[in-house]
Amino acid sequence: MNELTVLAAIEKRRSTKHFRPDPIADTVLNALVDAAAEAPSSWNFQPWRIVLIQSEPQKRALSAAAWNQAQIIEAPVTFVFATSIGSWRAHLPQVVETARAVGAWAPKMASMVEQAAPGFQEALGPRLREYTLKDAMIAATHVALAAESLGLGSCFMNGWIEDDIKRVIGAGDDPDIAIALLLPVGHPAETPSNPGRLPRKRLFSVDRLDNPYQFRPKQLRSPRDMAIGLVHLPRMMDKVRLAARGELPGYNYLTTGFDKYLLELLEVTPAAFEAAIAAAPNDDAAIRWIESNTAAKGLSAQDKEAFNKHILSIGPTDERRRQRFRVLLDETDPARTEVNSFAELIDLSEGRI
Repeated sequence: MNELTVLAAIEKRRSTKHFRPDPIADTVLNALVDAAAEAPSSWNFQPWRIVLIQSEPQKRALSAAAWNQAQIIEAPVTFVFATSIGSWRAHLPQVVETARAVGAWAPKMASMVEQAAPGFQEALGPRLREYTLKDAMIAATHVALAAESLGLGSCFMNGWIEDDIKRVIGAGDDPDIAIALLLPVGHPAETPSNPGRLPRKRLFSVDRLDNPYQFRPKQLRSPRDMAIGLVHLPRMMDKVRLAARGELPGYNYLTTGFDKYLLELLEVTPAAFEAAIAAAPNDDAAIRWIESNTAAKGLSAQDKEAFNKHILSIGPTDERRRQRFRVLLDETDPARTEVNSFAELIDLSEGRI
């Protein structure tokens, strides 16, 4: 199985409420534990106490403490992200010693942590609980994205009774233990749809809350722009050049979308196209290569017109794609209900219409 990139896992992950009974392979479970262990934390104190609930009696008890939600029973494992609020006192010497020994912290840094961290932690008072919970949530996000990248589903859960959860994991009488969240993980028995997100400009600002963040258009031409009579070709050349410079994160034109259709029309492999465009000093050189080395030289005016009409008219063709289209439109401008094709949606999101 090919693991997803981080960006792909973020885009794909949804809350899975139902799981198949298939167990998680030990190697995969080890990878998830490692992902949590690599999470950052304040002062690197790693305050979490993460309990993997796997036995049937424990799953039933945990589910009862979370209002009998089914995903805990169905998932082969539920990660309980707990924290030890005062664990920093015991962890401090080893954290400093390890960082110094491996060369991650210079002597000055190690000394600063030894001297400053205790006062900082003590000054937090009751807020220290909040700090440790934040750290545990970061670790939980690591596990969720790692699980998604490995073909598993997960469900962040914040609906439970803390005292009951603490009793389940054997910490019922320990005031030092706090619960951050529960994360069932397993093989999905469903494919949850994207429920949508609010427009970015409502949620993101620059410097002040009253200054909405504006997406800066990528240096890409419109899918409507043409070269040798074909729409999207200039844009695809732009994509290759940006990707080669590392400026188009998550980009994959090998098997998807307009790029795939255009490469099929030109009868050229993605690798050959990418190499030629990246090597060409400008559009003219790139087009000379396309006209000499692809099926472009055999395309009639009618072939090109049919292709252009098809590309510019592509819209959602089934319910799942309609939902995805609606999500993307709502994130950009939900008032633009006249936008029906993906080419229009791209131009809208990039500020052309």
